[in-house]
Amino acid sequence: MIKSSKFNIGQKVRHKLLGFLGIIIDIDIKYSLSKKKNKNLNNIKKFNKYPWYHVIIQDNNGYPIYLYLSELQLIWNYKKKYINYSILNKLSKKIKNNLKLKN
Repeated sequence: MIKSSKFNIGQKVRHKLLGFLGIIIDIDIKYSLSKKKNKNLNNIKKFNKYPWYHVIIQDNNGYPIYLYLSELQLIWNYKKKYINYSILNKLSKKIKNNLKLKN
């Protein structure tokens, strides 16, 4: 079975339940951390059927926070720019420019 990811590196996404905005910085086709951080995820096999994403979000003070999320926890974000998320806007633009240079 070939897995493909729904989202791309540099893409802005939102957490389905919590609503925070993030930027995808890397993709794992399957869960790849050495130990499961959330014991509840051990019991939910459906999460392991989908890719996992390394995501950077911005906290209320403007500091970046790293998260590791399943594709099932994310939704596509349609807005191109966010006034209150300057770090995320810059990061998204830089990642997309770097990807263009490699091609």
